[in-house]
Amino acid sequence: MRTVRAIVFAVFLAAGSLVGILGLAPAAANFADRMQFSEPVKDTLRGVPCGIALAVFCASVFGVIGLALLAAADQVLRRWSVMGSAERVTFFAAVLVGVGISIPFHMILFGFWPWGPPLGLVVMIGLVFLTHAMLASMAEALPWSRVGGRRTNWKVFDTNVLIDGRIYEIAKSGFLEGRLYVPEFVIHELQAISDGHDSHKRQRGRRGLDMLQNLRSDFEIEVGTQDRLAGDPNDAVDNKLIRLALALGASLVTNDYNLNKVAKVQGVRVLNVNDLAMAARIQFLPGESFKVEIEREGSQPGQGVGFLEDGTMVVVEHGAQFIGQRTEVRITQIHQTTAGKMIFASPNGLEHSDAQQQARRRS
Repeated sequence: MRTVRAIVFAVFLAAGSLVGILGLAPAAANFADRMQFSEPVKDTLRGVPCGIALAVFCASVFGVIGLALLAAADQVLRRWSVMGSAERVTFFAAVLVGVGISIPFHMILFGFWPWGPPLGLVVMIGLVFLTHAMLASMAEALPWSRVGGRRTNWKVFDTNVLIDGRIYEIAKSGFLEGRLYVPEFVIHELQAISDGHDSHKRQRGRRGLDMLQNLRSDFEIEVGTQDRLAGDPNDAVDNKLIRLALALGASLVTNDYNLNKVAKVQGVRVLNVNDLAMAARIQFLPGESFKVEIEREGSQPGQGVGFLEDGTMVVVEHGAQFIGQRTEVRITQIHQTTAGKMIFASPNGLEHSDAQQQARRRS
């Protein structure tokens, strides 16, 4: 890719140099002949140094234009990689229609050398972009853009998943593919939360806005371009999210329990961050050993409490004496709750003595 960029940039530099030498230099000489300049000035405008200066100037201008076009091409290629098939058909249709409409302009401008052909190219590109914008604005009316229940690669974010903050690391790790989309009404809800009277809610809203800014700086995030498919603007945010996801054939990324249930009932695929976190937790079995740092005392005398990297609580019998230390423990019991799982363990080497003490108590 770097080689292609270098070749394109070199072509633009060469084209600029040729325009300066073959276009501007003769124009400067003709200008000198028509104007009543002194002979030294005329000789300067007709001379080789003036031609070289014009060639360098035009090469610099064309080089800047080439870099701008390369940056635009990179953005188009990134967009292309996440486009659905319907959007690609729309793009090709826009190119064909735009080029067709620009043919009469090319015929008119071709006679105005040397500025006519480049101006015709600019007109053609402008017509292609204008046609694409018009086709995209009526996408729901195009026969190839009707989703009809099909799954697409769109991912629609809700408010809670932005406030939660874990979605940034998930996207950064590559688990989210396709087109990432944040509706404008979700941003409005974040702004309303961040401007509220409750200080805790204000902090959560600002964290959501900061998370959105981080996502937009590192990933291609579309904002608000498809909100017309969400229906009544005055409807509840959750209802608009579901309608938007259905219209786009998109997956809804959320960690809202109620929205998760309602969306699934209506046939929307839901990517729940909490489900992903639960699935990614380390699986242990009774009898296995691992190391954990004992952070504080437990609710019962002698107990110590530590936490795994995924947040799972580990209650260690006779662990209070190891507070502040990383200790190897053996699992004695695993207790599943609605909030997650709790692991009960004992320090290695103390299980046998603990069992003997329990046997003495029973006897």
